[in-house]
Amino acid sequence: MVVLTLLRGYSFASVQHLLRDLFFLAVAGFPLATPIHLLWRRHRRLLTILIVLILGPVSVFAALTGGLFGPIGIMLYAIVFSLPAWIVLGIVYWLERRQRTKANAGK
Repeated sequence: MVVLTLLRGYSFASVQHLLRDLFFLAVAGFPLATPIHLLWRRHRRLLTILIVLILGPVSVFAALTGGLFGPIGIMLYAIVFSLPAWIVLGIVYWLERRQRTKANAGK
């Protein structure tokens, strides 16, 4: 993409702005990708797929809307719309810890 931009005759400053915006867009994916990855590693496959199917399109729409406010808007929207995934991850951790303590109390 950068090569195509340079070939079209854009200035180096516009390429720098493009790279800066791409950096913020890439970083904005981490708030949703992290709980999804952790839930998948906890073998909560169906729950993970449901979160991706529900929050994936919502977060894409939020990134497009946040893009109107610039890179910081994209990141803020990504963080806000990934909160339900973090809440689900917290509930899963809490339930697993509760089951472990019950299993250890029964011994």
